[in-house]
Amino acid sequence: MQPNNGNGTSSDISFMSNAAATEIGVGVLFADYDNDGMERPLFLMGIKGT
Repeated sequence: MQPNNGNGTSSDISFMSNAAATEIGVGVLFADYDNDGMERPLFLMGIKGT
């Protein structure tokens, strides 16, 4: 978790929010999966150990 400070920098607050201890990863990928010219989102979530 790195919020924008508004001055061109960001701060790592993952330890303050206890998110640094989690083993969960989340991501979004936009791509044209069926070659129809439209990009669609692919939502990814991973949990360590499963």
